Amino acid sequence: MKPFNLEAFKSGAVAMTRDGREAHYIGVDPKLGELSLVFSLGGLVCQCDLTGRFHKLSECGDDLVAMKTTKVTKWVNFYQRNDEYGALYSGSNTYSTEEEAEISRNRCPIYIGAFPVEIEM
Repeated sequence: MKPFNLEAFKSGAVAMTRDGREAHYIGVDPKLGELSLVFSLGGLVCQCDLTGRFHKLSECGDDLVAMKTTKVTKWVNFYQRNDEYGALYSGSNTYSTEEEAEISRNRCPIYIGAFPVEIEM
């Protein structure tokens, strides 16, 4: 989980509350004082400070604590060592498609195959 990032939030990234709800940036209005960050939360318009907190002294379920991540599927090549242990190991690159991974594989004698891996970004 990525921590709350005000600049990313202002740029359109979705923030998450402590209790798992999505928050969408509306704006910053200095006239609102300490609670100048304005966002929508489940159809409601809400405010908090620029750090994402509702209350200075205590945690709240409405606090903005993280940025929403997306899962991306990448492909990784796996090989088997040609020694007495036969351990599996992966290549260090990731690929967008299985075909791209297979084309780019090392010419290792024991190529196992390309496998999908989900990465949170």
